[in-house]
Amino acid sequence: MQHVHHRERDAVSGVDAAALVERARALSPMIADHAARHAETRRVAPEVIAAISALNATLSLAPGRLSAAIARPLLAHDGKGSLRQLSQEVIRPFYQARADFAIDLLRQELAGYPLRIHQPEGAIFLWLWFEGLPISTNTLYEELKAAGTLVVPGAYYFPGIDTSQDRHAHECLRMSYAQDEATLRIGISSIARLVKQAYQKGKDHAP
Repeated sequence: MQHVHHRERDAVSGVDAAALVERARALSPMIADHAARHAETRRVAPEVIAAISALNATLSLAPGRLSAAIARPLLAHDGKGSLRQLSQEVIRPFYQARADFAIDLLRQELAGYPLRIHQPEGAIFLWLWFEGLPISTNTLYEELKAAGTLVVPGAYYFPGIDTSQDRHAHECLRMSYAQDEATLRIGISSIARLVKQAYQKGKDHAP
Protein backbone atom coordinates (compact mmCIF):
# COMPACT_ATOMS: atom_id res chain seq x y z
CA MET A 1 0.00 0.00 0.00
CA GLN A 2 1.42 3.32 -1.01
CA HIS A 3 1.35 6.30 1.31
CA VAL A 4 2.01 9.99 0.86
CA HIS A 5 5.12 10.91 2.85
CA HIS A 6 5.19 14.61 2.02
CA ARG A 7 2.68 17.41 2.17
CA GLU A 8 1.95 19.46 -0.93
CA ARG A 9 -0.77 21.88 -1.96
CA ASP A 10 -2.50 21.86 -5.29
CA ALA A 11 -1.30 24.87 -7.26
CA VAL A 12 -4.82 25.84 -8.36
CA SER A 13 -7.10 24.95 -5.48
CA GLY A 14 -4.67 25.18 -2.57
CA VAL A 15 -5.99 21.87 -1.22
CA ASP A 16 -3.63 19.90 1.03
CA ALA A 17 -3.40 16.58 -0.84
CA ALA A 18 -1.84 14.65 2.07
CA ALA A 19 -4.58 15.82 4.42
CA LEU A 20 -7.20 14.54 1.99
CA VAL A 21 -5.50 11.16 1.87
CA GLU A 22 -5.55 10.94 5.66
CA ARG A 23 -9.23 11.87 5.70
CA ALA A 24 -9.98 9.22 3.10
CA ARG A 25 -7.97 6.65 5.09
CA ALA A 26 -10.18 7.26 8.12
CA LEU A 27 -13.28 6.65 6.01
CA SER A 28 -12.27 3.70 3.91
CA PRO A 29 -9.04 1.76 3.30
CA MET A 30 -9.95 1.23 -0.34
CA ILE A 31 -10.62 4.95 -0.89
CA ALA A 32 -7.36 5.73 0.89
CA ASP A 33 -5.45 3.44 -1.45
CA HIS A 34 -6.76 5.19 -4.53
CA ALA A 35 -6.44 8.60 -2.91
CA ALA A 36 -2.77 8.05 -2.10
CA ARG A 37 -2.00 6.83 -5.59
CA HIS A 38 -3.77 9.68 -7.32
CA ALA A 39 -2.40 12.35 -4.99
CA GLU A 40 1.11 11.18 -5.79
CA THR A 41 0.71 10.80 -9.55
CA ARG A 42 -1.59 13.84 -9.93
CA ARG A 43 -3.92 11.90 -12.22
CA VAL A 44 -6.97 13.01 -10.21
CA ALA A 45 -7.36 16.42 -8.61
CA PRO A 46 -7.43 16.55 -4.77
CA GLU A 47 -10.89 18.16 -4.83
CA VAL A 48 -12.21 15.04 -6.59
CA ILE A 49 -10.73 12.88 -3.83
CA ALA A 50 -12.41 15.10 -1.24
CA ALA A 51 -15.76 14.84 -3.03
CA ILE A 52 -15.59 11.05 -3.20
CA SER A 53 -14.62 10.84 0.48
CA ALA A 54 -17.54 13.06 1.46
CA LEU A 55 -19.91 11.03 -0.69
CA ASN A 56 -18.81 7.80 0.96
CA ALA A 57 -19.31 9.30 4.43
CA THR A 58 -22.76 10.56 3.52
CA LEU A 59 -23.96 7.31 1.96
CA SER A 60 -22.48 5.09 4.67
CA LEU A 61 -23.16 7.08 7.83
CA ALA A 62 -26.10 9.36 7.08
CA PRO A 63 -28.70 7.71 4.80
CA GLY A 64 -31.29 10.11 3.42
CA ARG A 65 -35.04 10.31 3.92
CA LEU A 66 -35.75 7.96 1.05
CA SER A 67 -34.09 5.08 2.88
CA ALA A 68 -36.07 5.86 6.04
CA ALA A 69 -39.31 6.04 4.05
CA ILE A 70 -38.63 2.64 2.50
CA ALA A 71 -37.79 1.07 5.87
CA ARG A 72 -40.72 2.53 7.84
CA PRO A 73 -43.47 0.13 6.66
CA LEU A 74 -41.11 -2.81 7.16
CA LEU A 75 -40.72 -1.83 10.81
CA ALA A 76 -44.40 -1.16 11.48
CA HIS A 77 -45.23 -4.81 12.27
CA ASP A 78 -43.59 -8.20 12.83
CA GLY A 79 -45.73 -10.28 10.46
CA LYS A 80 -45.25 -11.41 6.89
CA GLY A 81 -43.32 -8.87 4.85
CA SER A 82 -41.85 -7.20 7.94
CA LEU A 83 -38.16 -6.50 8.32
CA ARG A 84 -37.97 -9.07 11.12
CA GLN A 85 -39.54 -11.76 8.95
CA LEU A 86 -37.37 -10.91 5.96
CA SER A 87 -34.24 -10.85 8.12
CA GLN A 88 -34.92 -14.17 9.84
CA GLU A 89 -36.33 -16.13 6.90
CA VAL A 90 -34.64 -14.64 3.83
CA ILE A 91 -31.63 -12.41 4.46
CA ARG A 92 -29.94 -14.30 7.32
CA PRO A 93 -30.27 -17.77 5.72
CA PHE A 94 -28.98 -16.41 2.41
CA TYR A 95 -25.83 -14.89 3.88
CA GLN A 96 -25.30 -17.80 6.26
CA ALA A 97 -25.24 -20.12 3.25
CA ARG A 98 -22.80 -17.79 1.49
CA ALA A 99 -20.53 -17.69 4.55
CA ASP A 100 -20.61 -21.47 4.93
CA PHE A 101 -19.84 -21.91 1.24
CA ALA A 102 -16.87 -19.52 1.39
CA ILE A 103 -15.47 -21.10 4.57
CA ASP A 104 -15.74 -24.63 3.17
CA LEU A 105 -14.03 -23.53 -0.04
CA LEU A 106 -11.23 -21.75 1.81
CA ARG A 107 -10.57 -24.81 3.96
CA GLN A 108 -10.52 -27.06 0.89
CA GLU A 109 -8.24 -24.78 -1.12
CA LEU A 110 -5.85 -24.13 1.78
CA ALA A 111 -5.88 -27.50 3.53
CA GLY A 112 -2.57 -28.02 5.30
CA TYR A 113 -1.78 -24.30 5.47
CA PRO A 114 -1.97 -22.17 8.67
CA LEU A 115 -5.29 -20.49 7.90
CA ARG A 116 -7.56 -19.38 10.73
CA ILE A 117 -11.04 -17.97 10.10
CA HIS A 118 -12.80 -15.84 12.69
CA GLN A 119 -16.28 -17.14 13.47
CA PRO A 120 -18.62 -14.97 11.35
CA GLU A 121 -21.30 -13.33 13.46
CA GLY A 122 -22.99 -11.10 10.89
CA ALA A 123 -22.22 -8.58 8.15
CA ILE A 124 -20.87 -9.91 4.83
CA PHE A 125 -17.17 -10.39 5.56
CA LEU A 126 -14.73 -13.03 6.73
CA TRP A 127 -11.61 -12.24 8.77
CA LEU A 128 -8.71 -14.47 7.70
CA TRP A 129 -5.41 -14.98 9.53
CA PHE A 130 -2.48 -16.56 7.72
CA GLU A 131 -0.09 -17.19 10.58
CA GLY A 132 3.55 -16.80 9.63
CA LEU A 133 2.74 -15.44 6.15
CA PRO A 134 6.12 -14.48 4.63
CA ILE A 135 4.67 -11.37 2.92
CA SER A 136 2.40 -8.70 4.34
CA THR A 137 -1.25 -8.73 3.39
CA ASN A 138 -0.65 -5.26 1.90
CA THR A 139 1.61 -6.99 -0.62
CA LEU A 140 -0.90 -9.81 -0.98
CA TYR A 141 -3.61 -7.20 -1.62
CA GLU A 142 -1.59 -5.72 -4.50
CA GLU A 143 -1.00 -9.16 -6.02
CA LEU A 144 -4.67 -10.10 -5.69
CA LYS A 145 -5.81 -6.81 -7.20
CA ALA A 146 -3.57 -7.45 -10.20
CA ALA A 147 -5.27 -10.85 -10.51
CA GLY A 148 -8.73 -9.26 -10.39
CA THR A 149 -9.63 -10.07 -6.76
CA LEU A 150 -10.19 -7.37 -4.14
CA VAL A 151 -9.67 -7.81 -0.39
CA VAL A 152 -8.72 -5.39 2.41
CA PRO A 153 -5.39 -5.74 4.27
CA GLY A 154 -5.82 -6.39 7.98
CA ALA A 155 -3.54 -3.62 9.25
CA TYR A 156 -6.28 -1.04 8.65
CA TYR A 157 -8.43 -2.66 11.35
CA PHE A 158 -6.11 -1.95 14.28
CA PRO A 159 -7.01 1.71 14.97
CA GLY A 160 -4.78 3.58 17.39
CA ILE A 161 -2.13 0.84 17.31
CA ASP A 162 1.29 1.15 15.70
CA THR A 163 1.25 -1.87 13.40
CA SER A 164 4.68 -1.25 11.89
CA GLN A 165 6.19 -3.89 14.19
CA ASP A 166 3.04 -5.97 14.71
CA ARG A 167 3.40 -9.01 12.50
CA HIS A 168 -0.08 -10.33 13.28
CA ALA A 169 -1.75 -7.22 11.86
CA HIS A 170 0.00 -7.85 8.54
CA GLU A 171 -0.97 -11.53 8.42
CA CYS A 172 -4.73 -10.83 8.37
CA LEU A 173 -7.16 -9.72 5.71
CA ARG A 174 -10.86 -9.12 5.29
CA MET A 175 -12.79 -10.59 2.37
CA SER A 176 -16.43 -10.33 1.33
CA TYR A 177 -18.55 -13.42 0.79
CA ALA A 178 -21.53 -11.53 -0.67
CA GLN A 179 -20.77 -12.37 -4.31
CA ASP A 180 -22.31 -15.28 -6.20
CA GLU A 181 -20.75 -18.72 -5.87
CA ALA A 182 -18.96 -18.57 -9.21
CA THR A 183 -17.26 -15.30 -8.25
CA LEU A 184 -16.34 -16.69 -4.82
CA ARG A 185 -14.75 -19.72 -6.43
CA ILE A 186 -12.60 -17.52 -8.67
CA GLY A 187 -11.63 -15.14 -5.86
CA ILE A 188 -10.85 -17.83 -3.29
CA SER A 189 -8.87 -19.75 -5.89
CA SER A 190 -6.75 -16.63 -6.46
CA ILE A 191 -6.28 -16.12 -2.71
CA ALA A 192 -5.24 -19.74 -2.24
CA ARG A 193 -2.84 -19.69 -5.19
CA LEU A 194 -1.02 -16.55 -4.09
CA VAL A 195 -0.95 -17.50 -0.41
CA LYS A 196 0.53 -20.93 -1.25
CA GLN A 197 3.03 -19.23 -3.52
CA ALA A 198 4.06 -16.86 -0.70
CA TYR A 199 4.56 -19.70 1.79
CA GLN A 200 6.57 -21.68 -0.77
CA LYS A 201 8.83 -18.72 -1.52
CA GLY A 202 9.31 -18.27 2.23
CA LYS A 203 10.47 -21.89 2.53
CA ASP A 204 12.77 -21.56 -0.48
CA HIS A 205 14.52 -18.55 1.08
CA ALA A 206 14.64 -19.94 4.61
CA PRO A 207 18.19 -20.35 6.02
